[in-house]
Amino acid sequence: MTVLSTIVRHCQLHALAIPTAVVGSTDTQVIQLLATLQETLEDMQQESDFQVVTRECVFTAIADEDQGPIEDLGGGLNGYRKANFETFYDRSLMRPLYGPVNDTEWQELKALPNPGPFYKFRIWQGHLYLNPTPSAPLSEIAFEYQTEWAVLSSAGVLKPLITADDDTFVFPENIVRKWMIYRWKQLKGLPYQEDRQRAYDLLNNYISTDKVKRRIDVSGCRPVSMEPGIFVPITTNVR
Repeated sequence: MTVLSTIVRHCQLHALAIPTAVVGSTDTQVIQLLATLQETLEDMQQESDFQVVTRECVFTAIADEDQGPIEDLGGGLNGYRKANFETFYDRSLMRPLYGPVNDTEWQELKALPNPGPFYKFRIWQGHLYLNPTPSAPLSEIAFEYQTEWAVLSSAGVLKPLITADDDTFVFPENIVRKWMIYRWKQLKGLPYQEDRQRAYDLLNNYISTDKVKRRIDVSGCRPVSMEPGIFVPITTNVR
């Protein structure tokens, strides 16, 4: 699935003039279809925390409470939209970062300093803050985040905008096409409600299978995890 093939398929379905090129075209209809496709991708990635637009940031802390703009960490976060909850870890100390702390808790930390050694964090004014202020040896910090970028170049590089006819997308073709149909009909003042419902049905089905789901235990027991202890292989004969 490419930008060109997606728009050609759309034109075939709706008896429109079929373009031989999209990016750089001066045809007003093709320009509108390209803009509709771009808007479709931007809207879709806002609907869920899709694994296909999940990225990882790893950086070394600096000796300052303010670690800098979050979108600049780790060499720059492509299309940073938001950080994923409970993914902040100190890989050097092999511990989670506590937080995010709220404004009240942060002011409490400033009045009653955190002696450490484990960091608490806050995202404030677009910057990542760590408390206590990191000192040597500086830790390696990691977290996962959602990107707003959903376009792939022919080389598989993620980017924000469609810039070539052979660009592709991170989302399944059938969902992209159905969303584009409903958005296009909406723009043209045509009946679009049925297409919109089908588009959301497809997207919701995709969301439900997008990630490997954990077993849900309503008994209140702790999630299955590895705990410290002595492990005996199942094949070992114990006498």
